Amino acid sequence: MPQRFGRRSKRLRPFPNVASYPTQGIALCLFMLVLSHLSTTAKAFQLRTSLSSSKFSHRLRRVQYVKMASSSSSSFSTPAPSSRSSDEGTFPYRLIDSHHHVWTDGEEPFPYANGQSAPPGLQDSGTAEKFLTLAAAAGVERSLIVQPILYLYDHSYVRSVLQAHPGKFEGMLNANPTLSPEAAAAAIVRLHGEGFKSIRFNPYIWPAGEKMDNDVGRAMFAEAGRLGMPVGLMLFKGLHLHLPEVNALLSLPRSLHPPPPVILDHWGFFHQDGRDVPEAWDALLSLAQYSHVTVKISAFFRVSSQPWPFHDLAPRLEELVRVFGSERLMWGSDFPYVTTMGGGYAKAPRTVLEWRQAGLLPSLTERDYQNLFSGTYLKVFGGQ
Repeated sequence: MPQRFGRRSKRLRPFPNVASYPTQGIALCLFMLVLSHLSTTAKAFQLRTSLSSSKFSHRLRRVQYVKMASSSSSSFSTPAPSSRSSDEGTFPYRLIDSHHHVWTDGEEPFPYANGQSAPPGLQDSGTAEKFLTLAAAAGVERSLIVQPILYLYDHSYVRSVLQAHPGKFEGMLNANPTLSPEAAAAAIVRLHGEGFKSIRFNPYIWPAGEKMDNDVGRAMFAEAGRLGMPVGLMLFKGLHLHLPEVNALLSLPRSLHPPPPVILDHWGFFHQDGRDVPEAWDALLSLAQYSHVTVKISAFFRVSSQPWPFHDLAPRLEELVRVFGSERLMWGSDFPYVTTMGGGYAKAPRTVLEWRQAGLLPSLTERDYQNLFSGTYLKVFGGQ
């Protein structure tokens, strides 16, 4: 027993014999029985927890992905307006990224679609967390996540990112042309309710022999118009090859619903196999007649014959501003591809500023730069 303060003797008294104190002995026995029961209960609980963990591991990993992404949201914030003008290292305009993808390593709980694999060197480089880090350093305020082909029609990973960062991202879903017109339209409505506010038409996933203006394509295009969802066109092999079907969609009757805004990816892909294709460029310029068509000035590395800063694209931008107007052009990075092909994410928005500094954009005004880096995006997708 512990020594009592104030006593002169320091001798320790022996622990009393339990048998000599019947009441205390009984109490101690009861205490030991209760302790033994609690120990047995704890072990049983531990066993049940161990057995049930595999049942919930899939769900827990999905939650973990969302929490990890959510923990990065504080780094993806709007730079203070004053810092844009006073800090030399800060981007001088409000900056919104109109085109990028996000993906995981393809393992559960977000496996890739059958036959799909990440590009070499990018399997572990496309997560939302990595994008958020690069975007914050570049001064990006908001962005559009385009559903990657790796997941095809499984939108669960992008949906988890949208839910983890409300107000930070917009989502662009993959249109599913393999369904009936009614089912395809219903899928758009469902995904719209889950946070996807725009839709991507990719003609290379249409059934063989079918085109984007078939019955399914028309039904999805009309549904997008009814919901006010912008439609992005991913014409990877060149806009000129798809011009008839694009014109057909853009010319659909407007009697039922207004036409949706239409966005052409990556300068209309006028550059193919290392050379410029005049037919593709002319096709792009011809679509300026439709007032609801905008162009993404994105993925410079895909349409240039030169290394960064891609000076050969500066005259192209000047022509697009002249023909479309800057209020119909928007900048995009094409992350994560830009990290290995385009000189890095930080250089992507600064490319245009390099052109200006080199005197290659004499006709562009301050308003043009504002439209290019955020104004057009806000007009198309909403927000302030």
